Amino acid sequence: MKVTGIIAEYNPFHNGHKLHIDKAREMTEADYIIVAMSGDFVQRGVPAIMDKRARAEAALNAGADLVLEIPCVYATGSAPYFAMGGVSLLDKLGVCDALCFGSESGDIKAVNAYSAYKPDNDAVKEALKSGMTYPAALDYLSEKDGSFPRLAPNDLLAAAYCKAIKTRKSPISPCIIKRQGASYGERALTGMLSSATAIRLIIESEDTFPEAISSAIPYHVYEKMNAQYGLTFPVKTDDFSSLLYSKLRNVAPDNLIEYLDVTRELSDRIQNKLPAYDNWSSFTDLIKTKNVTFTRVSRSFAHILLNIRKDDMLRYEEQDYVLYARMLGFKKESAPLLTAISENTSIPLISKLADAGDSLSDLAMQMLDTDLLASDLYRYVIRHTFHTSLPDEYRAEIIRV
Repeated sequence: MKVTGIIAEYNPFHNGHKLHIDKAREMTEADYIIVAMSGDFVQRGVPAIMDKRARAEAALNAGADLVLEIPCVYATGSAPYFAMGGVSLLDKLGVCDALCFGSESGDIKAVNAYSAYKPDNDAVKEALKSGMTYPAALDYLSEKDGSFPRLAPNDLLAAAYCKAIKTRKSPISPCIIKRQGASYGERALTGMLSSATAIRLIIESEDTFPEAISSAIPYHVYEKMNAQYGLTFPVKTDDFSSLLYSKLRNVAPDNLIEYLDVTRELSDRIQNKLPAYDNWSSFTDLIKTKNVTFTRVSRSFAHILLNIRKDDMLRYEEQDYVLYARMLGFKKESAPLLTAISENTSIPLISKLADAGDSLSDLAMQMLDTDLLASDLYRYVIRHTFHTSLPDEYRAEIIRV
């Protein structure tokens, strides 16, 4: 049995994702594809545009065999956290032979070289003082060193995957696919292989479901979106604005720095600017600086809202990162894969949430509670925005196709 893993967000699922699954199966000769997918919040520190079960169903209908949820504490993390969360989850299943990811360059040597890159700390500080953000500083210094060219966003994430595999001394083999079609973050539709950013922007800017995206997503996803439009979808970041304001208003100023990614400077800036709060997006734009990106600020807000603290992340790391594997959906014919996982996994495989307490440690339950909080807030926003009630996490069924 050959098993290949994919780490993804599918926000939303589009033709490029379908191509990735097909290429991963072909290149690795995989019998099964396991997707480790973000839940209701994603790495940019914002809610997903569609709920996690709808996105898992889209992946299964497009060729995945099993979809597992990346714990929220990692799904909302910066690249090193996100990568280690996904890699750790797949590694601990005990059945995954390869991890297949896309990148702009498709150059595994360059990606591996960057994964080992350690810039001089003083040089980083000087670059930050000049007004660069931290990612820009790394780009600048790596290019200045002449070791390898400036890398694009998916190359950087690919490097984080490779570093996580090396750090874990995992037997998983990295497999790289050159990205096709629109570049990461491309804001305009470019036909069949458009970016998730462009698709989201079109959806969020229209008052009715846009037919313009039909060529960029698989037909079964288009049908699902069309059917759910105005009922559970689209979920927007600013739908969470009141929840975030309430949390920011009620956290003691000295306690803000307890949350992941929140520095003293960022904490002070949040407190000073809070009287000007209007909504999540505009406040993020107000708080960002030359050295602290919009995404970094938004990610910090997600950590505050979801109670993700620095000390807790250190405790999870001490216990080897991901502490359970939670199923979102699977194909009925993937029973041999599920059997193999049950025989080889080093972490509990959760299929029924009500039974989780019997197999999880107190620390694992704390990690799971963050997932449940994220989903509860997401359901609340859907109910408040669309007047549609989704089943809670204890009643929601695993997707079977």
